[in-house]
Amino acid sequence: MRSMQNEFDKNLTVILTLKDRVPFTYRWMAYANESRFPFKILIADGGSDKKITEVLSSANTYPHLDYEYIRYPYDATYLIYHEKKVDVLSRVKTPFVVFADNDDFYIVDGLRQSVKFLSENNDYKTCKGQVYAFTIAPDANGAYGSIDRCLVQSAVSLEEDKASDRIISHFAAYSTTYYDVHHIEDVRCYFDALRDLYPKDVTIAELLTSLMAVASGKIKTLSVPYLLRQHHFNTNCTREDSLMDRFDRVLLESWSDDFVNFNNAVASIISAQDGISLEDAMNNIKKGYRKYIAPVLINDLLKEVDNNYVFASGADLVLTKQHYPSYAYRRIKSYLERKWRQKKLYSELMKNQEVLRVRDFLIKGRPD
Repeated sequence: MRSMQNEFDKNLTVILTLKDRVPFTYRWMAYANESRFPFKILIADGGSDKKITEVLSSANTYPHLDYEYIRYPYDATYLIYHEKKVDVLSRVKTPFVVFADNDDFYIVDGLRQSVKFLSENNDYKTCKGQVYAFTIAPDANGAYGSIDRCLVQSAVSLEEDKASDRIISHFAAYSTTYYDVHHIEDVRCYFDALRDLYPKDVTIAELLTSLMAVASGKIKTLSVPYLLRQHHFNTNCTREDSLMDRFDRVLLESWSDDFVNFNNAVASIISAQDGISLEDAMNNIKKGYRKYIAPVLINDLLKEVDNNYVFASGADLVLTKQHYPSYAYRRIKSYLERKWRQKKLYSELMKNQEVLRVRDFLIKGRPD
């Protein structure tokens, strides 16, 4: 059993992308070192902090980790950020890779099971387990504290044989593949395309890499704890993320160019996979995108106008007002029902020994 685990461990590289938020970087590295994180780590730093460079440049700082620190130019633009991703991916020497943020915690067993699944199922392009968003008290934006709120983030497997069907299913229940375990050859292609096309719209940029993966093959979501993602309040939020900007960006000439390029890139994969015309593949993407974007805009409108959602304890959200159009209310009601069905996953999460270690680690580091 241990020899099999060691084989899986040697086949995965974790890419930790940085842009400042230094306390979270120290936290990520400290927990990984303390827990003997078994995978190769490539640290791609596009931040401005000089002290962290000194600390991470020494392989002796965290003696229980196998990591390499790479200093990149400051991530002043998305293009520079994309170029950083392309370069660090070129340095990966393992057959599988996964991206990490410095405020999140991967569950080792979830990563191992994902690598195992992909190793045994060649028709699948990515794999992950259950992803959870959590908040910390008393300071929700702090690096340490007690986990007091946790939300299971919905994700489904996409196992249809046809790429067209997987695309429609993905749009209908969207969950980014960014944090999935990928085959290294595949993800290099996705991020090469992202750099070359350079969409200005951040949503289309995310959709591009996710939908290229979905179009290329099946996507697996396992029923095991996989990733804990810290939810922050009122941080990294700019006016770019506001509702008006969502509408404004759609009206920009650059948005139209972005969507055309995105549609062409994904449609070419669908056309080759399904043996259909490029035009039919593009129409399929447009159909799915309409279903995806409509509820996103409506839900944003409800949150923007009436602060409709409350991030609640456990694995559920609370609907505080119901004076909305029936369509919007049905969407919210369906969303809440899905969260209630996931309570079992939440209760199982809190029995996981590694999750409990993360919880205790966060409490231990809390300032008195």
